[in-house]
Amino acid sequence: MKNLQEAVQVKAPTFFSNIQGLRAIAALMVMLFHMAPIETKYFGSHWIPEYFAHYGMAGVDLFFVISGFVMVRAAADRYGSLAAAIEFIARRAVRIYPVYWVYTTIMLIVLLASPTMVNSMSLAHEDVLASFTLLPTHGARLLPQAWTLTYELYFYVVFTCLIALCSARTLPVALLAWSCIILLAREIPGVSTSLWLGLLTDPMVLEFIAGALAAVAISAVGRNIGWVILAGGTAGFAIQFFFGAALSESQVAAWRSALFGLPSLLWVLGAALIEKHSAVRAPRWLCVIGDASYTLYLTHIVVASIVARLLVRILGFGHISLVGTLLCTISVVCIATMAYRLIEYPLHRLSRRTFAKIRTSPVAG
Repeated sequence: MKNLQEAVQVKAPTFFSNIQGLRAIAALMVMLFHMAPIETKYFGSHWIPEYFAHYGMAGVDLFFVISGFVMVRAAADRYGSLAAAIEFIARRAVRIYPVYWVYTTIMLIVLLASPTMVNSMSLAHEDVLASFTLLPTHGARLLPQAWTLTYELYFYVVFTCLIALCSARTLPVALLAWSCIILLAREIPGVSTSLWLGLLTDPMVLEFIAGALAAVAISAVGRNIGWVILAGGTAGFAIQFFFGAALSESQVAAWRSALFGLPSLLWVLGAALIEKHSAVRAPRWLCVIGDASYTLYLTHIVVASIVARLLVRILGFGHISLVGTLLCTISVVCIATMAYRLIEYPLHRLSRRTFAKIRTSPVAG
């Protein structure tokens, strides 16, 4: 524990190219997971391997671990400050909401104009308020994959409190205490079925905490074992992808954090250690996709569905599923990359400049 407490105080770069590469991999895993039913629906069969069709959802778990890791690195040397905590949560809100609102609004317009354009949707079935606020809901969202952002916001809120209340030395203790509370509260009858309590005690939150602890511990881990740790994570994913078919959906859901969270943790820690102690970096093209991973995550279902429908109706690709799948995949990545440059990046810069002006205004001061 002492090593963990001391490690969090060691200064190191907050940005890792390899982590950005892992963002790309996570987004592509989720994309392939959602592409499988789309290609079956529009092209009559699918070419995406079965393990991606069933377990590509593990990209979400990888995202959660990455998020915990990045948050601790971003908050380095700023613990024990209420002002830093407020700035942290404001910056996260500015990062998450504006671009999310853009695509959610587009989906609302599509829903009102042509409910069947992408999928069979009805305004009566969509929780519009939860869609825009990201509050927990039992209803459907305009962007179905946005459920993960509710978990992200929950982590941000708790971590904001930790920044305000904890010192660098006590942060690991607080993170471990949070883990214990989740595990113990989960055993209370009725908690797991409650909308809010189910979210607060969901084992998937442990993945954020694991990523945060990895960021704390990175300076205390041996410099020569990065590749070993990365290989361990790869082996863990390989076991799930190739032999996970023996598990039922309920078993996967019950043990998801262990099945996918642990390999994700090893990937994140291993990739960061490799970059920290060597010149090995993720290739530039992968980092470019990583830059656009948030936009890709928000748009991939809609873009893939629209492209698939156009291919079938206009070009008659209904019986050439491999070509259709490749064109959908390329379209998703290219459009997400362009949308990042044209929408997300400029919007994020504008939001941050606006936030900075508010902070430095006489009224705010």
